[in-house]
Amino acid sequence: MLNALEILPTSMEPTKKEAPIKEDPERAADQLDPPKPPQKQKLEEVMAHIPSLKS
Repeated sequence: MLNALEILPTSMEPTKKEAPIKEDPERAADQLDPPKPPQKQKLEEVMAHIPSLKS
């Protein structure tokens, strides 16, 4: 499941990069950097919930 979650953001990043970069390269970079930490936090939260669901 973790692999699938990691693949999704990776696939979406290039798509988001192309569109925003055409308007504002700096904004695109800023938008791409922040989303990464939140996604990792979500993964940790998911993993924290998975054991709870199993037990």
